[in-house]
Amino acid sequence: MKKITVLSGLLLLAGLAAQAQERVAEYNVRPAVTVRTPLQGDSINFKGDKFTTGNLLKTKVSLDFDGGRYERMVADTAGYVTVAKADKDNLFYLFATNLRAERFMKGKLNVYSPARFEVFVNGESKQVKETAEDSLSQVRPTAVSLRMDPEADYEIVIKLLSSADDKMQPMLKCEFEKEKDFAPGENLVVTEYINNMPQLLAAADLVIARSGALTLAELEAVGRASVLIPSPNVAENHQYYNALELQKAGAAVVIEEKNLTGDGLVKTVETLLTSPGKLAEMGANAKTLGNPHSLDLITEKLLKLVNG
Repeated sequence: MKKITVLSGLLLLAGLAAQAQERVAEYNVRPAVTVRTPLQGDSINFKGDKFTTGNLLKTKVSLDFDGGRYERMVADTAGYVTVAKADKDNLFYLFATNLRAERFMKGKLNVYSPARFEVFVNGESKQVKETAEDSLSQVRPTAVSLRMDPEADYEIVIKLLSSADDKMQPMLKCEFEKEKDFAPGENLVVTEYINNMPQLLAAADLVIARSGALTLAELEAVGRASVLIPSPNVAENHQYYNALELQKAGAAVVIEEKNLTGDGLVKTVETLLTSPGKLAEMGANAKTLGNPHSLDLITEKLLKLVNG
């Protein structure tokens, strides 16, 4: 069922060149569901509030596309998909697409429509537009902020309401706009302290790091090639000797800090990246050094000590 738009470094969309803002090109669209406006005395609810067409967006609709009928629709050259307008009562349409980033990415999904709509990301409501416009020139983007992890799917579902009173035919356009730090041509992203290290390690081809014991354990656990720069400011230079074990196993390249230069580091990385199969080989070698049962072994030893 899933139609996945891959956001790579930037975004890959139907063969388009990477841009700071790119359009969603295809959607899965569920058949329209008729929803009638509630009959209330003078259109007043029990709280005394006047009922509006926008209130209909609160109507519960299943967002599940699996097992149900849907049509795949391709956007026109302006990026819009268009569906039939309600001639009486109201119609709900569900549009779905999936986004996936090849690496960590931040940005916003800009949704354009003259109709009323609600945006869901992975089943959670993120934004609601309760008013309708009379022309496309009046339409402004409704923005949904997205913080995307590598290789994770983000299901975007838009519940769009077409009313018989609307002036325009229901139309929809979505564009993903990268945060400026992810503009085309930039290959470096500086972040604060990283909390999702397992996901970033999983997405990495090559890791450049110090060689503390926990860092090396993580590299061995996930099987990642590395360039290690041991810290010289540690007891008995232990990071250097730890790093040498990975280098001896063909899992890492070690550069001592006293020998480190910018040009030398770039040359080392270029050599690794341009050697076919080298990173995969180094990653496999790293994984042979890890022990996935180490926690159980340590626990077993400690219990023996405690129990005598």
